Amino acid sequence: MVGSVHFCLASAALLLGPIVLWRPKGTVSHRWLGRIWVVLLALSNLAALLLVREHGLSLFTFLALYSLVSVTAAFYLAWRKPQPSWRVWHYYLMCYGYLGVLAAALARFPVLLGMEFWLAVFGTMAITFALGGWLTERGARRRFFRH
Repeated sequence: MVGSVHFCLASAALLLGPIVLWRPKGTVSHRWLGRIWVVLLALSNLAALLLVREHGLSLFTFLALYSLVSVTAAFYLAWRKPQPSWRVWHYYLMCYGYLGVLAAALARFPVLLGMEFWLAVFGTMAITFALGGWLTERGARRRFFRH
């Protein structure tokens, strides 16, 4: 039951994430869709943490905790705007938060095709974060670091 809830929430966050990331920033729709995405991801992470009772501690437990902390920090930055560079930090935390969800989802495919579990997980994470990190940095240069 908890696994199904986690899957549904994570799937919704996976689908909504690109919409939020690609929409114009600072608009009412970006803010509301972003709030919905944060709630979906936070609830998905909480459901993942509840799975510890069934499956025990694993790497994914710590990744869920990291994701929960980082998405909360990103939301806090957008909500409170505590420093002049809040937008840069918010951008990075949200982009890499989405990459984490994407990597977790993409890792399922090689496993289903019979690839060794840890090879699939780390390989998918490496590829996702390498390509996604490159796109994130490219976007950051365009948004924040133009001279």
